[in-house]
Amino acid sequence: MRRTTRPHNQPKHLQDYFYGVVQSAHLPVEHHALVATLTQYHEPTSYKEAYKNPGWVQPMNKETEALLANNTWELVDLPPRKRAISSKWVYKVKLHSDETLERLKARLVIRDFT
Repeated sequence: MRRTTRPHNQPKHLQDYFYGVVQSAHLPVEHHALVATLTQYHEPTSYKEAYKNPGWVQPMNKETEALLANNTWELVDLPPRKRAISSKWVYKVKLHSDETLERLKARLVIRDFT
């Protein structure tokens, strides 16, 4: 396949927004601490990535225990020619108002488009 050689222009309705990497040197001094805090904590994009970090294992275990304690689901046999709904983990770093770490949050969500 051949890649297009046409230039990619940003849509007019998005011209007020910046796409790309922002260097903290170009930001006001009062925003340097926020940028440093946000880059310090990494939110995994997959279970495989999160499971390698012990800090994310505990929130995943806590979420699983809560789902089981609330009887969120019931294991049943699938009807013929039907597939189970898939799920995925969503990870979020929660910060206090002073930008210190509050907790790591993991949620198991269904992908209802499947």
